[in-house]
Amino acid sequence: MLDALGLLDGIATLRDIEGALLDNRPGTTLAYVASRPVVTVFLDESLSQAVHRMGVHDIGQVPVVARAEPTRVIGMLRRSDVVRAYTQAMLGRLESQVHRPIRPRELRGTRIVELTVGGGWLVAGLTLGDLHLPPDTLVVAIQRHTEKIFHVVTPS
Repeated sequence: MLDALGLLDGIATLRDIEGALLDNRPGTTLAYVASRPVVTVFLDESLSQAVHRMGVHDIGQVPVVARAEPTRVIGMLRRSDVVRAYTQAMLGRLESQVHRPIRPRELRGTRIVELTVGGGWLVAGLTLGDLHLPPDTLVVAIQRHTEKIFHVVTPS
């Protein structure tokens, strides 16, 4: 949410809105339910720093701001953006291994899977090593408090 000057004042997340609806508060405004202060990331921060902040605060998207103007929103970083960046990195690695560009038809069958995993970092009682994933598989682990989420990108 932006104030009258266009500066960041709060953010109304799906969780905030669901909470207001579950509390049966008709007529409640977004300004009232918005979270404050807003968790932000800086434009010059690394992706890993931004992902860490998102995980620590259990949020799926975060406004991007400049250090010089920390209340002026430049953009939004979403979890899907992070997964896309890791996928592109994996494709770049694959292309460097085969020493040529990868054609789209070669990616048919590539899968991106999101797994939410309980305690012990085990998947159905197995460690990731026990899963026998293909060698070019990319696994991204995100921990949100006690919940662990794995994004698994496997080539065809």
